[in-house]
Amino acid sequence: MGALAPPEGYVQRTTEICRRHHILLIADEVMTGIGRSGKNFAVQHGGGVTADMILCGQGIAGGYAPLGAVLVAGPVSDAIAQGSGAFLHGFTYNAHPVSAAAGLAVFDYAAKQRLFQRVEPVGRELRGALSPSA
Repeated sequence: MGALAPPEGYVQRTTEICRRHHILLIADEVMTGIGRSGKNFAVQHGGGVTADMILCGQGIAGGYAPLGAVLVAGPVSDAIAQGSGAFLHGFTYNAHPVSAAAGLAVFDYAAKQRLFQRVEPVGRELRGALSPSA
């Protein structure tokens, strides 16, 4: 099905289970993040849920350049700081200036055009147009 919205209460229940068992809640937002759902991240539709880590890509640079990110909550960052003290990873496009510039340009455009704020009303209009009664 590609990507489907989870049923009501799913994200909250998953969060409860993760917290009870001391499991990190990781939100894979590669397809849904960066405003595509009307909020910065789709997990924010989960009623106050805060992920421990958010993985995002694609939307950051609008597909113009390879760019991704791993966002971590304070406790995760603190644990890393107390351990190795650094995020030990490196990739081909790590800190690539062209990709970073593309990401900044995409965020500037999205802010100026108010793209995130337009997602929900345009989505409602599309759902209405696709409705069998339309």
